[in-house]
Amino acid sequence: MSQQRTATARVRLAGQVVVVASVLLLVNAPEVKAAGLWGAMAISPMTGRAGTGYNMSSPGSAANVAIAMCDAYDCRAVITYVNACGAVAQSPINSTWGWAWHDNYIVAQSLATVGCTDAGGIGCLIVGWSCSGY
Repeated sequence: MSQQRTATARVRLAGQVVVVASVLLLVNAPEVKAAGLWGAMAISPMTGRAGTGYNMSSPGSAANVAIAMCDAYDCRAVITYVNACGAVAQSPINSTWGWAWHDNYIVAQSLATVGCTDAGGIGCLIVGWSCSGY
């Protein structure tokens, strides 16, 4: 009887180890992104509008949606990205633009703002951003 209890305790312990290991794997697993989901940002230099398309199956589809969402006659796609985030910044003072993409939306926004400033923009602000494939 003692051997049967020991065997049962070992089986329970092994089961608990498997559960703990599974939880640790889930907690420490890298973020899984969907395969090949595209995003795009579009701008209208005349109106200052911006549009975004995201989670699309192709860069062309993402760009078309971004242009449609921008909703101005002069909208044009300025950036596409796959399984990442894109951002567009504009200066409200001199209408200078900047855009960027990155795996992290905060970094994408920061890079877009820096790009706008580097292009001569004053007081550049984020006017649009999105992430695709998250």
